[in-house]
Amino acid sequence: MAATEYNTYPQEPPLPEGPVNGEKSKAEKKAEKKARRRRRRKRFLLILLAIVAALVLFFGGRKLYKKVLVPYVHYRQAASLLKEGHSEEAAAAFDALGTFKDSAARAGEIWYSLGEEQLAQGNVGQAGVLFGRAGAYKDAAGRSADCWEKTVQRLTLDAAGMLTLALKTDGTAAVVGAGFTGRGELFLWKDLKAVAAGGEHAVGLKSDGTVVAAGWNAYGQCDVANWRDIVSVAAGGLQTVGLRKDGEVLIAGRGFLDDDAPAWRDLISVAAGSLHMVGLKSDGTVLAAGDNESGQCEVSAWKGITGIAAGDAHTVGLKSDGTAVAAGENSCGQCGVADWTGLIAVAAGGEHTVGLKSDGTVVAVGNNEDGQCDVAAWTDIVAIAAGAYHTVGLKSDGTVVAVGNNDQDQCAAAIWSAVQVP
Repeated sequence: MAATEYNTYPQEPPLPEGPVNGEKSKAEKKAEKKARRRRRRKRFLLILLAIVAALVLFFGGRKLYKKVLVPYVHYRQAASLLKEGHSEEAAAAFDALGTFKDSAARAGEIWYSLGEEQLAQGNVGQAGVLFGRAGAYKDAAGRSADCWEKTVQRLTLDAAGMLTLALKTDGTAAVVGAGFTGRGELFLWKDLKAVAAGGEHAVGLKSDGTVVAAGWNAYGQCDVANWRDIVSVAAGGLQTVGLRKDGEVLIAGRGFLDDDAPAWRDLISVAAGSLHMVGLKSDGTVLAAGDNESGQCEVSAWKGITGIAAGDAHTVGLKSDGTAVAAGENSCGQCGVADWTGLIAVAAGGEHTVGLKSDGTVVAVGNNEDGQCDVAAWTDIVAIAAGAYHTVGLKSDGTVVAVGNNDQDQCAAAIWSAVQVP
């Protein structure tokens, strides 16, 4: 029997199936490589997204901030003002937001409601202003126009410098005098409802609320072609002033409102002198701006005023009780109106002042070297105007009377007829 042999050496352990000494398999290496590529792509995409976001915030974010976030905050503030009972401030705040959400409609509704309140209290002038601000809300435009017709001072006869200007019954204008170079344009005007004479330019207010102007334009005083919604106009030496139906003022030419513009609201009448302008507010107070060398702008204490006029260097106010006040240059006694009573209108010339009484007679004070104050015999007068050295009056039959300096035929208006009676 053969002997059995035994292997006494220890057997080596079987080799592992994967890599040895911490090495990774090909599959693991491939997976890690893919993961690294994914992480790199993700980082790249994040960086790209951050860059895009930064660009959007820089170029579009400000737009978004201004057009959405800021208006939204202001809208909420306006709503809070309304809730707290501050109606006028709320309406102004909604107005400032323009077309954001329903801001325009809400502003119109508030202004309209305020207009109705003022009308109920008998404040027709203020009601006209408020209805004018209501814009297209309900019948606000028509109600504003009705109120303005009852309160606004629209001139159908005016004079300034050596010029006399009138509105004819057919809606055209007539002019006489010197220093006016726009006759060709003026004679083409139609559909007018008011006129205003400046030193060397003329202005016409049309029935559609637009304005025309002709004559000397060195300061841009005739640049009124873009004006809209105007209810009254005035012309000074170097400027034209327009009053809008919402009580705001527009100025062409030399303006005086750089610092005081916010205060010139709620106006129902405007007047312009040689180098200053005057505004009558719906509460009967008066504003003035411009040259004040002679104190012609010292009108802040005036109360209960219903009419205004501006001369070369003086200002005149008509009070609700039929008396008058005046401020400014008084070297010729042009401010001596303290004893006047029974007035319904006032006019201010170069150095004289004229008053129209309720009985159709006329009074005048100031410089009379050219007979511009010789109006005592006038009767049946319904409107007055004063130039530098002449005075004109409109009679109830549409004819005109004139006195004073006539060197440039400015008093030739006395031959006119069919002038529109206010």
